[in-house]
Amino acid sequence: MKRSPQRLLPFLLAYSAGRIVSYSLAGCLVGWVGVGLVQTISPDWGHNALVFAATLLMIGLGLYLAGWFPGFSSLERIGIPLWKRIEPFGRRFVPVRTLPHAFAFGLLWGWLPCGLVYSLLLLSLSAGSAGLGALVMFSFGLGTLPAILGAGVAFQLTSAWVQRPIARKVAGLLVIGMAISLPFLPMHGHHNHGSAAHMEHQHQ
Repeated sequence: MKRSPQRLLPFLLAYSAGRIVSYSLAGCLVGWVGVGLVQTISPDWGHNALVFAATLLMIGLGLYLAGWFPGFSSLERIGIPLWKRIEPFGRRFVPVRTLPHAFAFGLLWGWLPCGLVYSLLLLSLSAGSAGLGALVMFSFGLGTLPAILGAGVAFQLTSAWVQRPIARKVAGLLVIGMAISLPFLPMHGHHNHGSAAHMEHQHQ
């Protein structure tokens, strides 16, 4: 049953809220894992090593999205085993008839394997804390709201444009640009200052 734009909007908002919650939880988990990796590698330079690794992976992902590195598609397959377990639960909420169903559907669909989502999770991995990792993914979720809410004709036009090779190249270049700027983001600089202060305290 088709709904008017006015009736569809609450369902899109509920779906988006569920998706953003999933993104935030994933970012929190990945950020927490990143902290553990830093301590395992080295409390002094482990964070820089993690940022370097995340930068290389994001550059590879950007090249893949642009169509210049097809072999990197294996990264998207990482989440397939988890998705195979989650996807059957999502079918229970189709067709979506209530707002709680829309929220639950978004909550599950937030775990769909996606290269762009993984690129932001790599950013969360080197965020420096579980809270910052969650914030990265929460911000990403909010940034996708216009595309989700732009349903109907506008969404169809956007979808048609996204299929064009030039759109994939633009997306890939954006991810590469994000990767190159990764070491210079404020949250990474803040972490480095904290490490320096810790080292200075040890010498006193």
